[in-house]
Amino acid sequence: MLITEEVNKMEATLDYFGMLELLKNHYGDGSVYITNGASSHLLELAKAHGYVNEEGFLTRAGRRLVTQHRQR
Repeated sequence: MLITEEVNKMEATLDYFGMLELLKNHYGDGSVYITNGASSHLLELAKAHGYVNEEGFLTRAGRRLVTQHRQR
């Protein structure tokens, strides 16, 4: 059971950082684009968390997340 929990936690962390990398790939107008090899699952995850709207543009929350991680 502990191994399953650890694997789920690692997958969630990888999804988070993968989604963050995806959000960093945006044009000046805020439209997010999927690079070669990136998963559309990450875009759907970003939409589910409110970082990208249904049209594929960064939301305020998405811009804030990207800005916070670029400052580190």
